[in-house]
Amino acid sequence: MKNRKLVAVILPIFISVILIVIGFILYDNSLKFDKRGVKTDAVIVRIDEKRDSDGDYDHIVYVRYTVNGREYITRLGTYTSSMYVGKTVPILYMPNNPSDIIYGKLTKFPAIVFIVMGGVFFIIGVIALSRTFPAAGRLGRLKASGRCVEATVVDFSYSRNTRIMEKYPATLVCADSENNEYKVKFLIKNPFGYGIGGKVKVYVDESNPKKYAVDVESWLSSVESVQSGAAQF
Repeated sequence: MKNRKLVAVILPIFISVILIVIGFILYDNSLKFDKRGVKTDAVIVRIDEKRDSDGDYDHIVYVRYTVNGREYITRLGTYTSSMYVGKTVPILYMPNNPSDIIYGKLTKFPAIVFIVMGGVFFIIGVIALSRTFPAAGRLGRLKASGRCVEATVVDFSYSRNTRIMEKYPATLVCADSENNEYKVKFLIKNPFGYGIGGKVKVYVDESNPKKYAVDVESWLSSVESVQSGAAQF
């Protein structure tokens, strides 16, 4: 379980690093073309469609253009929905290697897309990291040194319109017999079937009652056991 959580947290950060690196490589490449590239017109001669593993279509565009009397047919690394065979599009080519080309419009746009996507994945990874491992570490410490309190769940809610790594952000609020309230935020894959009234253990710091850890994993497991038993019955 811990290994799966680690992968779920680290994977978005790893993906973000790759996307950001690719973005900066593309950005550096666009700067090279902006400084030394030569602009000309090219005609789209072929657009190949390939279905990827997700079932989406990738479009590979080939263009024909002429440099110093020589004709070139080269793959263009950009596709837009307005492109079609026979359309004339602007390109930039390197004078020392006319086969090295990029689309002549919005040269920095692909780089920006990769950098923004990398930033989004990084934020997702950091949020998941902050919500998973610090809480788990605090729970372990307070289990060993804190006071165990049995609390009753008084509220459970989750965001129906938001998902992080296929999980919903959820909030659990519980209260003990002295009406001390405890709250915890976490991610849950299947939030359906959880409600108020159940019991959950809370570990409280003896020297500072404001420091506590709600044992969410045990609560989830107990609810799932009840649901499983009811389903079998």
